[in-house]
Amino acid sequence: MVVCMLTFSLGFAQGDVQNLIGANGASLENGLEQKGYTHIKTDKSGSDIYAYWWKSKNQTCICSRLSNNEVISIVKAMPFSCNKNVHGGAEHVTKYVDVQDIKGWYAPPAYEALRTRGFKELHRTNANGRTYTYWHNKETGQCVEIEEYKEDISSVNHFDSCNLYLK
Repeated sequence: MVVCMLTFSLGFAQGDVQNLIGANGASLENGLEQKGYTHIKTDKSGSDIYAYWWKSKNQTCICSRLSNNEVISIVKAMPFSCNKNVHGGAEHVTKYVDVQDIKGWYAPPAYEALRTRGFKELHRTNANGRTYTYWHNKETGQCVEIEEYKEDISSVNHFDSCNLYLK
C-alpha cells in the first residue's frame, strides 16, 4: 500500500493548489502543470491513486490522492518522494528505490525482492509476535523498516537510524 503520509509529508500543501481538492484527475493534471508542477510518478494502492509532483521554482514536492477520479487530498512531501535531493538551494536528482509494493507479500519473496533492488538486511528483532527487519541500500542511502506478521509483510516504513546497525 502506498500512502502519501509514508513519504513523511510536511503537512498540507500550499494554498496555490488547495483549490484543486474535489477536482477530477484531468483537472488536477492541468491545474498543477499551469502552476509550474511537473509530474514525477504515480502509484496505486487499492482503488486510490497517489501522484507525486515537483515544482523546481520553490523546490517543492507534493503528493495528490485520488479516489474514484476525485482529488481527496494534496499534501506537501519530502523532496526524496519526488526523486530529488536539495542541498543548499541546488536541486539534484536522487536515485530512489520504491519498496512500498512489497506490503502484503509473503515474506521470503519480499526479502528477495529487496536484495534484488540493492538492499542488505542489517538487523532483525522480534516483538509481540511480529518480526522487524531493517534494510539499507548503500547506493541510494535509503533505510527501511519491514514489519512481518504471520509470514506476510504488514508494513514498510522509512527508517532514519540505519547508522545504528551499519558496521
